[in-house]
Amino acid sequence: MTPEIFRAGKQVKAEQGPTRNSEMYEMEAIPTDKDIVLGDLPGGEGVTGVMSGVDKISLHKGAMKALQNHAEGNYPGMKIAVASSADTPFAEKVGRKALSLLEVLPGVTVWQLLLRDWDGKDVNQIGRQPPLSSNKAMTHFPRLKEATGVAYDRMLFFDDCLWGDHCGMVAQSCREANGKGVVTVRTPSGLGEREWERGLKMYVKPAAKPTIERSVQVALPGAAAWMLTMQEATAAAAARRQYFPTLDDPEPAPPPQEDVSPEQVLATIGMLPNVIVFFLVAGAIREWIGSGGGFFRNEDT
Repeated sequence: MTPEIFRAGKQVKAEQGPTRNSEMYEMEAIPTDKDIVLGDLPGGEGVTGVMSGVDKISLHKGAMKALQNHAEGNYPGMKIAVASSADTPFAEKVGRKALSLLEVLPGVTVWQLLLRDWDGKDVNQIGRQPPLSSNKAMTHFPRLKEATGVAYDRMLFFDDCLWGDHCGMVAQSCREANGKGVVTVRTPSGLGEREWERGLKMYVKPAAKPTIERSVQVALPGAAAWMLTMQEATAAAAARRQYFPTLDDPEPAPPPQEDVSPEQVLATIGMLPNVIVFFLVAGAIREWIGSGGGFFRNEDT
């Protein structure tokens, strides 16, 4: 479960071969509060791992970075949710318990973040028992839209499933009347930093070039219109060109004076996604992060 976020798998000795990644339904037991593993987090010590028998479940580095930035308020207006195809009720329980124990900052768990974003309401769609199914495009996402009130074209979805193309199905089926839909990113090896940034770039690309009317209004496709001063509009265009030179100008932009992250660009032009959806499939990911995957990673101790 949550390959985008977690990694889970049995780690054998070097002479025996590489790490084997396990599915959540393959875990030995549902973790308990006594099964936590402490480690370093920004600001102090926190829960960085959860044991299930001999397997340790932890967050992929990319997922950890994204969630830490979110917890610290670096993505204003952005919220997170989970769509999971956990194979069995047991796998769902393992994943939910891991989410409730793993921390992104000392004292702040992933589950607390998921509830905080929605005023304490659990909007997450986890499992495949009715009314959910194995088809996320037909069940998970329509229910997620209904629960959150967020349109499909304001969602960014990371998925690591290897046995089907959930990204393709969601992108095809989950669309608004304007023809725009969920922006999807496949992460076969888990949610990594590169995949995270690629997703943000993909999300902003449809809004390539805002039109300025009467020098103050910037109309952004797929979103409400923001009223900006000419100075703000100019700054937004400059920031966009600096990071995405091909979006506005046919000629290469001059080298940037300083590093500009996708998050900074998106925040500058008011285009941060309303909802980031992490696909908690019933699987564990490899050692790392990355969209294409999940939250968890699993290692044998």
